[in-house]
Amino acid sequence: GAILRSEISHGELLGIDTTKAKALPGVAAVVTSKDVPGINRFGRAINDQPVLADDKVRQIGDALAAVAAASPEIAAQALALIKVNLRPLPAVLDPGQALSEDAPIIHEDTNLLTERLITWGDAEQGLGHADVVVEGTYTTPWGEHAYIEPEAVLAYLEEDGQLVVRTPTQHSFLHQRTVAETMNLPLEQVRVLPTVIGGGFGGKTDVSCQCVVSLLALKTKQPVKLVYSRAESFTSTVKKHPFQMRFRTGATKEGKLTALEVDLLADTGAYASAGPGLFVRAGLSASGPYHFPNASIHGRAAYTNNPLAGAMRGFGAPQVAFALESQMDLLAARLGLDPLEFRLMNRRDSDGPQVTAQESEQESSYVKTLEAVSPYYLEAQKSAQTSRETTGRWRRGVGIASMRYGIGTSGDIQQPGRVSLELETAGRVRLLTGAVDLGQGSDTALTLIVAKELALSPDLISVVSGDTAATPDSGSSTGSRLIFYAGNAAHTSATLLKESVMDTASGMLESPLEELRLSEGQIILNKASNGSAARSVSLAQVVQARKSAGLSLRFDGEFIPTSFDSKASVGNLSPYAVYVSATHLAEVEVDTETGSVRVLRVVAAHDVGRAIYPPGLKGQIEGAVAMGLGFALKEQFVPGETKDFKQYRIATARDCPEVVTLLVEAGDPSAALGAKGVAECALVAVAPAIINAIADATGVRVRDLPATPARLLDLINSPVSQS
Repeated sequence: GAILRSEISHGELLGIDTTKAKALPGVAAVVTSKDVPGINRFGRAINDQPVLADDKVRQIGDALAAVAAASPEIAAQALALIKVNLRPLPAVLDPGQALSEDAPIIHEDTNLLTERLITWGDAEQGLGHADVVVEGTYTTPWGEHAYIEPEAVLAYLEEDGQLVVRTPTQHSFLHQRTVAETMNLPLEQVRVLPTVIGGGFGGKTDVSCQCVVSLLALKTKQPVKLVYSRAESFTSTVKKHPFQMRFRTGATKEGKLTALEVDLLADTGAYASAGPGLFVRAGLSASGPYHFPNASIHGRAAYTNNPLAGAMRGFGAPQVAFALESQMDLLAARLGLDPLEFRLMNRRDSDGPQVTAQESEQESSYVKTLEAVSPYYLEAQKSAQTSRETTGRWRRGVGIASMRYGIGTSGDIQQPGRVSLELETAGRVRLLTGAVDLGQGSDTALTLIVAKELALSPDLISVVSGDTAATPDSGSSTGSRLIFYAGNAAHTSATLLKESVMDTASGMLESPLEELRLSEGQIILNKASNGSAARSVSLAQVVQARKSAGLSLRFDGEFIPTSFDSKASVGNLSPYAVYVSATHLAEVEVDTETGSVRVLRVVAAHDVGRAIYPPGLKGQIEGAVAMGLGFALKEQFVPGETKDFKQYRIATARDCPEVVTLLVEAGDPSAALGAKGVAECALVAVAPAIINAIADATGVRVRDLPATPARLLDLINSPVSQS
C-alpha cells in the first residue's frame, strides 16, 4: 500500500485522474474518496477528517489517493502517475490570525474549535490586593511523538469475510469503530488485533492509515500492508499542541497567593482530534497543586492549516505547567522566599466538614513529595553554591517544579475499566482486557494484581490485551488511566473468581470456607474437622468440578469511577475521579560561552497511591525525564520543514542525567486497589524544573521552549533578559 499526499497546506480539490496509475502492471487497486463505502469522515471527538480528501486539503500530508501494488517500487510508480487538480487557497498558519474576522474558514463556520473560561472568586480584585504581581508570556512549540516505530497496518480478509486489521494502536476498539463506520461494515465484521507497539505517547490513539489500508484490502480481496516512512509519519500524523500563554499571578508580601489570571491560545491544526477536551486538563493544570483564592483561566484552540494536533503525553499539562512553575519561581524571587518553601506554604489545603478522605490524602501526598525532595534540594543548593565560588564558564543551578494531574478522563460519562478472567483446564488463568500495553508494563501489573489476589504464580496467568474479538473494551491506553481503571477491574474480577473457586472447593472438601486457604494453585483445608491431616484440591480439579456442574469459568470485572462535571465554568474545578501530584528537582550546568546545558540529576518524587509494579513505575519516570529533557532543551517541530530526526532532535542516552525516583505511597481511598498512575503525568514537571534550574544558574528566564544553546546565549548576552 502507498498513499498520495498533498504538498500544499490548503487547496480546493477539483479532480483526480487515476487512469494511468490503474493501467500500470502490478497495480491491484487505486482508490479515491469516491471509493470509500461508508462515511468519509472520522475523528476522536469530531468527525472532521476525511479518509481520502473529497472537497479540500487542509494540511500538508492530507491523503488524496491510495494504491495497492505488487511491490513498494510499483506502488511508488503508480502514485507518480496520478494527476491531481488542486486550486491553492490562502493558508492560515497562526492561531491568532485564524480567529481574526477576515481569516479564511478552514471547515464550515468558524476556526474556533473550542473555548473555555473557568473562574472562581474575583481575579482582578485579587490581583489588585496583591503586594507583588508577576506577569509573563510563554510559548511552547509543536511536538512530535518521535516513537521508534512509525505507523503501520496490515489488513486482510478471513474466509468468513471478517476484516482483520493488525496495527500498533492505543485504543483498538476506537479503531474498530472507525474502520467499521468508514467501510460501511457491521462492527462485528471488523477485528482489530494490536501488534507490539514501538512507542505511542498518545499519537497512536488517533487513526492514521487504518481506514485507507482496510479500503485497499476490501478492494483487492488480498492482504495489504503499509508502513509509513519517517517523513510521512512526521508530515501527516498528530502532534503536540503549541501554546501561547499569558500568566498574571499575585501574592501578598507575606508570600500568600492572591490571584491567578491565565490566557491560553492553542493551535489545533487542520482537524480536531482530541482538541475539544484540551482545556479541561490544561485548565486544571494552570493552577497546579496550589491554592489560588481567585482565578480566571481562559483557553481557546483554533483550527489552522498546520498539522493536526492531539494527545501527546500530558495533553496540555506540560505546556501550562512550564508557565505556572516559572511564575511560582519568579514570585518567590520577588518576595525573597525559598522556592520550595513558597510552594509548601501555598499548597492546596482543604478543611471543613465537606472535605473527603480522598481530598485529604491527595493534598497530604503533595506535601510528602516536597518533603521527599527536600534533602536532595538542600544538598544540591550547597553544591551549586560551592561551584559558584570558582570562576569559569560553567554555572550550576538548581530548580524545582510541582504538578497536579487528573488520572484518566473527566466528565460524567466514563469509559469503564474492564477485565475478564477465565479459568483454564490445567488450572491456569487467562486474563482478558481491552487495555493495550504500550511498553509501560500494564500487562505485567494486571498480572501481578490477579496473582496476588489468587495466591498464584504469575507464570500461570496469560494475558490477551486489545483484541476486539476476544477482550472487553476497557478504554484507551492514555491519561495514566490503566492501573486505576483496568487495575481495579482486575482486582474485582480476581475477587469474584476467588470467591467462586473457594465456594466450589468448600463443597468438594466438605468444609466451611473459613477453614480453607488458597495457595499456589491449591485450595487447602488447614486441618480437617476430625483432626486428620490437612487435605487439598487443586485449581485444575475445581475447574473440572465447575465444568461438570455447568458453572461459569469466566468472571467479569468492571470499574467505573465517580467523576464530576467537566463542563462547569465556575469554581476551582475537580473534574477527575482521582489525582496525583509530583515534585521534581533538576540540577544543571550551563556553559555561559555557548549556551549549552547539561542536566546532571533529576530527583522525581511521585504520589502513586500504591506501587503495584515498582520497576515499571521507575521505568516510566526515567523515560519521562528523557522526554521532558527533550521538551525543555531540544525538540521543536516546524510544520512543512521537519521531516526526520536530523531536524527533530530528541534526547539520547548521552544526554540523560542520573534519575532518582521517589515513590510516595499513601493509597487511594476512592478505590479498593489503592493504586493511581504515573505513565503520562511523569512528564509534566520535568521541563519546568530544568528551566527553573537554568534561571538559578544564569539569572535569565527562558520563556519560549526549547531552551536551545542559541536562544539561551542570546538571553545571557542581553542586558534586558534578567529573570
